[in-house]
Amino acid sequence: MQPYTFSQMLDRLGLEYTRKNNLNCPFCGEQKRHLHFDEEMGAWKCPKCGQGGYMLHFFSLYVLGQELPRYATKQEKSMVWREMNSFMGGEDRTAHPSSTARPAPPKVRRCRDDRLNEVYEAMLTLPALQLQPVHRRNLIKRGLTAAAIERNGYRSIPENIPDAAQYLDLYQREGGDDRTRESFGSWRPPKLTVIGLMIGVSLTNMGYDLDGVPGFFKFGKSWCCYCVPGILIPTRNMHGQIVICQIRLDTGNLRYMTMHRGDLPGAVTETVSRCHFPLQNPELDGNTTVIFTEGPLKADVAIHLMDKKVFFIAIPGTSNTKDLLNHVPVFRKAGVRILQDGLDMDKLTNPNVKRNCSVLTEEIEKRGVAVQRLYWDEDYARKKLLAFQALALSEQIPLTLPPERTVYEQLSMAADTLSSSGITPCKVKIRGVSYNLYWDPETKGIDDFYLRSRKR
Repeated sequence: MQPYTFSQMLDRLGLEYTRKNNLNCPFCGEQKRHLHFDEEMGAWKCPKCGQGGYMLHFFSLYVLGQELPRYATKQEKSMVWREMNSFMGGEDRTAHPSSTARPAPPKVRRCRDDRLNEVYEAMLTLPALQLQPVHRRNLIKRGLTAAAIERNGYRSIPENIPDAAQYLDLYQREGGDDRTRESFGSWRPPKLTVIGLMIGVSLTNMGYDLDGVPGFFKFGKSWCCYCVPGILIPTRNMHGQIVICQIRLDTGNLRYMTMHRGDLPGAVTETVSRCHFPLQNPELDGNTTVIFTEGPLKADVAIHLMDKKVFFIAIPGTSNTKDLLNHVPVFRKAGVRILQDGLDMDKLTNPNVKRNCSVLTEEIEKRGVAVQRLYWDEDYARKKLLAFQALALSEQIPLTLPPERTVYEQLSMAADTLSSSGITPCKVKIRGVSYNLYWDPETKGIDDFYLRSRKR
């Protein structure tokens, strides 16, 4: 049984709601309290942006800055649950949350982009964060060259750091494990805080003020960075300034994490999610091809692999699109009349992703710019359609597909038919046997598709 109620989570987050369980949606920015949550079921829904789910989905997106798939694996849910349990007041799940929940932190606004860029650029110069060979090999395997890796500014959050002893001493002086429990609500591996203290103290000693910089919080009197080991990926605005960082985790099933947690002492409390604009983007004008996809690393790789000049923008997630919508007038003013949807191919088959993409398309077109969906790997789409047809036949589900439609349209229709019959096409069980019908990872993303195309 879930020991925390939805309202207790909102209280802990400092989000206001009405007696009828309505609040302003923090994801699409509406101000008429459209988002409604069901206290008993722990579910929520915003009719304006289409985003919804259960408590874990809300917590993952709002606090961790990472969209948790509606059909997430047990491991993915467990990781978010551990974070949420820690956030709500400790490891004792039987304790009543109200007895351990901390008061909402004071509001802290994000500082200007130029100042954010100064801090993050300085952070990239820290010797301890230089890109590790294993991470360099990972990026090269994805299709990036050494020059592209250097240009984009990828770095590594290490497992261990040189001179760790001095920062471990600082960790103990600032309160050690007791301070950790006070800040995080539960125990956290000291080495993660030690690495964070190294980053925060190094930047402070270089003369940088970390107040209002996402990703940093106060550990006692010292600034500390909220991070875990992995590849550090800068997120840049249209002017090339770094405005937030993402980490591709070395371990765990949650692959990406925004380097920020808004509930920690002194941390920025407002939304920090931003779109990413690759440094390789061309000048924007009426003849520019503009493609939006999901995730900064995906956009960096895709624009590097494509032969033609394109302008990429990466959204944080299919349900986190406010920043993209804010940029639509900029594209329109530059003469761009069409945005191309380069999101992953599960936009054809995953009900949650399809719904979010439809809402996004509608919102973009409301702002006077058309949306054209990009599709790829027709051969695989045909094989997947045959699998869906076989599934419908085995389950005795009527499936009529107009022959004049493209294979992509037919595939989307087949997925809708199965979904409306209670079958999620992504992963199904037939006669006790599980079948994985996710899109092939080698061509699911636009970056994956172009990488495989180059290898042929």
